[in-house]
Amino acid sequence: MKNLILAIAFCFSSAFIYAQECFEGSWVTPTSEYVTIIYEGEYGVRRVVNKNVYDGYLIEEVIVKKNKKTFTTKIQNYSNGYFVTIKYKIKDKNTLICRFKGDFNKTLEYKRLIINK
Repeated sequence: MKNLILAIAFCFSSAFIYAQECFEGSWVTPTSEYVTIIYEGEYGVRRVVNKNVYDGYLIEEVIVKKNKKTFTTKIQNYSNGYFVTIKYKIKDKNTLICRFKGDFNKTLEYKRLIINK
């Protein structure tokens, strides 16, 4: 019985990790000067960083919630009071849908940044 419970738990955790793998990478939208970089860890999405392509300025998002198909982050700029939450959802392997709520209320489509070597 103990082995059965462990096997079931492993299957669910493996499914969660596999579903989160599709988020990893660099993402861009035409309405921003930032590249959104999503890093994965052993248990799915672990870090989201936005890098300005012109001056290198970094903004780190705080992950507040995640599940198999979506995750939510928040950004707060204490110097100007700006605050948003962002819900990330995969549309397809090269497209993310990001719903912003707070001081910016829009849904944006991000495309995977593919660099040819």
